Amino acid sequence: MNDIKAIVVFHVVLGPLGLWMMADDMHHPERWGMWNHNPTYAIPFCIAGDVFIWCGAFYIWWTVQSKKRRFQAGIRRMQEANRLREKGRYQEAARAFEEGLRLTGQK
Repeated sequence: MNDIKAIVVFHVVLGPLGLWMMADDMHHPERWGMWNHNPTYAIPFCIAGDVFIWCGAFYIWWTVQSKKRRFQAGIRRMQEANRLREKGRYQEAARAFEEGLRLTGQK
């Protein structure tokens, strides 16, 4: 989650600076010889780069959330295994416990 916070902070700090630089380049056509100063090329590249960065942030968030969900499901399966063991259903408890270990990443 620190990666996502860093992305947001960098966008807040560096975004206005980048927009100011683009606006300055738009008013000076003599700089347009280099592709990164030409607004017709630079703006689509900046948009594509921004989309790439936000998709990366979303992927990080999604991965962390799915690991948390999987871990919680594993904990529930282990608790179910304990409940089944108390009822005397040992084979079902062993299967539930093995699945809980797999889901929590301990096996």
